[in-house]
Amino acid sequence: MCTEKEPSMDDDGEMKCETYSIYKPLEFKKPLHKSTTYRKILAQIFLTSAVMMTSASCGMPVGYSAVLLPQLKTANNSMQIDDEMGSWIGNIFKFN
Repeated sequence: MCTEKEPSMDDDGEMKCETYSIYKPLEFKKPLHKSTTYRKILAQIFLTSAVMMTSASCGMPVGYSAVLLPQLKTANNSMQIDDEMGSWIGNIFKFN
């Protein structure tokens, strides 16, 4: 049964149906050279590393002050801070 196009007759007098396919057959592509593949992989690694370092650098000041403040509040010879100075150290990353 032909639904997409009118049937036509072939040389033997039989009906033949010509249909159009919306799908194309797969085309074989040449394999990429190793240097091209390595270059693409290195580019992806570089960009992913840049994104990860950016997000890590945003979180480091928050985490560092959580570790630093208890150490500075203990009695030592070089520096000792009180709660007011500790609040400045904890919030200084917001000013960057």
